Amino acid sequence: MNNKNNVSALYTQQNKEKVVEAALDAGDAIDSALRAITKGETVRYWQKIFGPTFNV
Repeated sequence: MNNKNNVSALYTQQNKEKVVEAALDAGDAIDSALRAITKGETVRYWQKIFGPTFNV
């Protein structure tokens, strides 16, 4: 580990919590995309992660 290059040390506790929440939301979207029945539903879940321009 390079302690001189610790970007996360610059984050506030609130920012760290936002990063964790975003990661959990992305994980939930991935799980849902894997269980989706239709292609459209799957794409909508992936768009939650990659943005509205994501398409297959």
